[in-house]
Amino acid sequence: DGVPYLIASFHGDTNGLATIPVVKAVHKLAAQPKFAGYELLFGLDANTYAKGSSSKQDVLQFADAYTSLGLSSCWGDRPNPANHTTFNARTYLQPQL
Repeated sequence: DGVPYLIASFHGDTNGLATIPVVKAVHKLAAQPKFAGYELLFGLDANTYAKGSSSKQDVLQFADAYTSLGLSSCWGDRPNPANHTTFNARTYLQPQL
């Protein structure tokens, strides 16, 4: 289609607390004049939670953050917290690299 893309990726920390600062930093980078006319394509594993806390990033608070920047997601502007994408059950049979 002839549109240049700015491509970014991020794998969030386990509790997702770095996700919003990283999204804001990438958004700030994409807003620089040298990227005028580029489409931002940002793939990330946000590691958000249906019910956040002071130690876990809430998915709806994350949605508020990215929509305030004019961004959206493949899950929409207000993802349903009940739509889980990952279940994390670590056992001795699952090594972590």
